[in-house]
Amino acid sequence: MAGQMKMAKPGIPILLFSGVVDPPEGAEHADKFLGKTAGPEALLQTVAELLRYRRLRINLGTYFAEISCDTLADASIWHYVVQQTGSSEILVWSQDTTEEAAIADAWEALRSFNIENLAKGS
Repeated sequence: MAGQMKMAKPGIPILLFSGVVDPPEGAEHADKFLGKTAGPEALLQTVAELLRYRRLRINLGTYFAEISCDTLADASIWHYVVQQTGSSEILVWSQDTTEEAAIADAWEALRSFNIENLAKGS
């Protein structure tokens, strides 16, 4: 089920919460696994980590950018990729030290690709 959820909505973090101590088969598709014996403090800390991990998508014209943080614990490196809608080819990949910088740079790349696309008459 976690694998199907990730395929449908990859930007939404998944926490598997179980009464067993060891992760069950398929748990690798989840962002985090936590056994109920870990206690309420561990549950709250894990949920907070998952909520800090941001992914967002910006659509502009025929291109889109996806922005994400590389780690759950320390949001110090933000990645962005730019792709053409309907294509899996990555046109631009880069990183920044803040979410705001990654968003600004992704917008700039999107605008550039859309201007090039208009200039070509596509």
